[in-house]
Amino acid sequence: MLAASYSAASSAGDNANDSLFHHGLDPVTVTAPTRSERARDESPGSIEVITSEQIKRSGATMLDQVLRNQSSMFVSPDGTAHSIRGAKREDTVILIDGRRVLGEPSRRYALNRIPTGRIDRIEIVKGPGSVLYGSDALGGVINIVTRRPEPGLQGSIDLQAGARTEDGEAQQYNASFNLLGGSEDTLVSLFGQAQSRDGYKEEETGNVGLGGDRKTPSDDSAPGWANNLDLEDTYTIDQYRRDEADVYTIGGSIEHWFNNRFSVTLEGSYMKEERRRDYINTGRNNTALEHNDSYRPAFNIPVSWHDDNQRYEIEASADWQATENLALNHRIYYSRYEKDRFVPVIPYQDLGWATQSDSDFRERDITLTDLRNEFLSTWTPDPNHTLQLGFEHLDHEQEDHIDGQQGSTRWQAGVFAQHEWQATDRLDVIYGARYDDASIDQDNTSVEGGIIYALAPQMQLRANYAQGFKYPETRDLYADTHTPAGDLNLGARVIRDEKKDTHELDPEESENLEIGLRGSLGTPRERELRYDLSAFYTEIDNRIERVRYRDEGYRTFYNIGKSRTRGLEAAIEADWSPTWGTDLSITWLEDASWREVTRQDLDYEFIPNAPEFSGMVSIRWQPREAWSLQARARFTDEYYTATDDDEVDESYTTVDLNANYRPTNWEGTRFYAAVDNIFDEGNDSSLYADPGRFARVGMEYEF
Repeated sequence: MLAASYSAASSAGDNANDSLFHHGLDPVTVTAPTRSERARDESPGSIEVITSEQIKRSGATMLDQVLRNQSSMFVSPDGTAHSIRGAKREDTVILIDGRRVLGEPSRRYALNRIPTGRIDRIEIVKGPGSVLYGSDALGGVINIVTRRPEPGLQGSIDLQAGARTEDGEAQQYNASFNLLGGSEDTLVSLFGQAQSRDGYKEEETGNVGLGGDRKTPSDDSAPGWANNLDLEDTYTIDQYRRDEADVYTIGGSIEHWFNNRFSVTLEGSYMKEERRRDYINTGRNNTALEHNDSYRPAFNIPVSWHDDNQRYEIEASADWQATENLALNHRIYYSRYEKDRFVPVIPYQDLGWATQSDSDFRERDITLTDLRNEFLSTWTPDPNHTLQLGFEHLDHEQEDHIDGQQGSTRWQAGVFAQHEWQATDRLDVIYGARYDDASIDQDNTSVEGGIIYALAPQMQLRANYAQGFKYPETRDLYADTHTPAGDLNLGARVIRDEKKDTHELDPEESENLEIGLRGSLGTPRERELRYDLSAFYTEIDNRIERVRYRDEGYRTFYNIGKSRTRGLEAAIEADWSPTWGTDLSITWLEDASWREVTRQDLDYEFIPNAPEFSGMVSIRWQPREAWSLQARARFTDEYYTATDDDEVDESYTTVDLNANYRPTNWEGTRFYAAVDNIFDEGNDSSLYADPGRFARVGMEYEF
């Protein structure tokens, strides 16, 4: 929320008894909007910042929980869907200290596998960011800035447990540690976090259907081949509404200064993740019976989805202050992501399979690797001018370990320039351009420009125009798999018996225009009201969507047209006294729809995960130095769930309560507790994956 925008991020060395809610501090510095350190209020676009103290008082352990509780973004209750101003989750670039995070192209699990234990702040850039970050930054950028070591020794340990208050189910446990420090010349860090989360389950019954007519096995008109199976008419299971997940992360860094101008840093991390969910598959499951070189189908069968994922990352970077005015940075990092998916039938013997592994028709075993080189030069000839020149190169490889599947390789490269110019005492101008090329025979040019003009000492006018783009994913071009419902999922360049021809995909392209006001009212700073208001318009052309051909039984990817989003945002923070204050944020998407659909066989109208209205209000109170409380209410309007469907998820309002206690005689110790969704709000659409009233308790020790 805006509150964070005016709060300095805390470091491990801060006094543990400092207020959790004091906002009368210097403005926070951000790096994501310009790739240089710059006051957040000096950015022409919309920037939202969440500080480490806000993360602490929320009790969140994964990134999705923080963004759902503290930002104005839309994030689904299970964290698998998110949106910035109506953009898809695939339209957001996710960074850790400016480094891209590798994972599935869908970004389904991207937010709920990044732990919060070492986060110093989160920077959210709303709107295209391709000039600085290249492909994928159609809708925004999320940059996680981690805690950096300082000379001496700092560290923390955090333990947390939680469960549903109703029945003690959906239990969750988390443990994390950070160790940082070193000398003036050499700084090191070590971190780790483990989270184990039980699934949230409810009883569900599936009515079995056989063949194209979906006849039940006991029906007199059921297909004759059903007599060779032992299928029930119905199956009842505990269906997961939120998956079971175990996520483990460990890593560290070492930074050495050879002199006061040159340093080298090495970093590495490892993430292991295991996920499971049991559900009734409404799509096709094959039985063991064959006919005309294909298997007999059964529908509404219980299956068990298992994911076993790993990610390895290693980075080397060098920083050189070549002259007083010229800084050079080069870094190279390697990311390897391994995905192993297994989706067997639960009553596999009833479908005629001898073993459960035989019944798996959704298997995926792939390895993705990225090797990135990034170079950035920053020249500041005088205090009024900063010029940046940068170059990036990516080598990406996908290895498919399933028989009959093929891998692929590709490269992308880009060069960009940006100028930050303080034209007058009142006027700042920032503009830049970028050119990208790729091995898939496509190139792209992006531009961006904005101004910040001080209308008064406490009021700034800002305006920004930005372009974004996204190359087709490897999945969009070369996928040859099955969807969870059993349909073939085929890339644009794939030919199979069902799909006769190949076709090409153009890059998606976005344009965003934004104008806003920000400033503050009142003195002293401890009793200020701070505001940020903006109006925006975004168009995304050449939208790539997966199109279903029902008769042929497959889906493939096409550029289907142009979407648009326009709306208003408002954020207000008020410190009414040194002990209490309020925060408010509102997003109104006046229009989030398809402006044009170029494929005549489609009837697309709605943009998913784009509620027309959403808002959050919080009340923070610190009656004593050791105690702090916060109550937060979030309203989310109804929203559509799929591009090609008019199904609507219900609107909802959830209320959370957080408490923190720092004993004055136990320096560095903090106890905290929270109750999420205290009124047990629930429904079977938008809150389907929310476990209801959920209590959490934890303890943190910092030194």
